[in-house]
Amino acid sequence: YLLTLINLFSSIVLGSQANFFSNESIVKYEKVLRDDVARLAQLEFQNPSVLFKQFFGQEKGDVARYLFKHIDRFTFYNGYDDKVAAFQPPSTIIIFSGYFESNLSMRLSALVHEAAHYHSDHIKCPSPYIFRMTPGPNTKSDLIQALPSLDGKDCDKDLYGAYGIQYVFLAAMAYNCSNCSDSEKKNSKDLM
Repeated sequence: YLLTLINLFSSIVLGSQANFFSNESIVKYEKVLRDDVARLAQLEFQNPSVLFKQFFGQEKGDVARYLFKHIDRFTFYNGYDDKVAAFQPPSTIIIFSGYFESNLSMRLSALVHEAAHYHSDHIKCPSPYIFRMTPGPNTKSDLIQALPSLDGKDCDKDLYGAYGIQYVFLAAMAYNCSNCSDSEKKNSKDLM
């Protein structure tokens, strides 16, 4: 199964901004991205939340399938060191140089987040808004008024937006991943 996903990934067009990256960098970045997608395909979750099952399913490889259901192209752009990735309609993820400075949990959750933009975009955060959510395997959408970005500048209108889906993914990595390292679990908790 993993080989099928890797072959599928190989068939996806990997674009690049050649003026901005050396060929050596592009080869290195493609390898990191391929390794990240392979890691998504390998993740296994025990007793994931209802929302996780709704968004992704519960079988090994379902998160990678979710990604490929929504994305058919990756492009690298050397710039915006403070950014990790962005969605470009209709189905492209732009990978910024900040992606390669991020830990694995951030990179994987960023891919999931950007794929979720296939269905929705962010809204301006209500002012004032309240956000407090108890992390854990039984995350419920009714605990959220508006889910903010890490910098608090924009929000999803509910848990079904890109931040919500990313949060559910991070919670599953932190609490339900049976083959995640302690480092992956800790980094996922820290991002929540």
